[in-house]
Amino acid sequence: MASLIKSQIIKRLSKFVKNLASNQINLSTLKGEGELSSIDLDEQALEDLVELPTWLRIRKATCGRVFIKIPWTNLKTLPIQIQLNNVTVEIETCEQLRNLNNSNDSSNSNDP
Repeated sequence: MASLIKSQIIKRLSKFVKNLASNQINLSTLKGEGELSSIDLDEQALEDLVELPTWLRIRKATCGRVFIKIPWTNLKTLPIQIQLNNVTVEIETCEQLRNLNNSNDSSNSNDP
């Protein structure tokens, strides 16, 4: 059961987290709690989410801790909670404006 829960967590968080693997998730199935530490966030997904101006880009984004609480006995009435602690986002200006329709290509233009 733990592997099924971990795969569902990965499925939901992988859009926002780089290189997420099941061994990074500490899970207490009976308590309905999970935790990840020291993760790298996907800069492109965050740029799209917060709709940054085209002259800015996210250079690096990290999260010190992600805590997940699943209320097994009250799933229909209580929400699943995801808490992010110590989120750090480094933003820089772009030499050329990013294209909003395909910002993935130009946002990485400074990368080797």
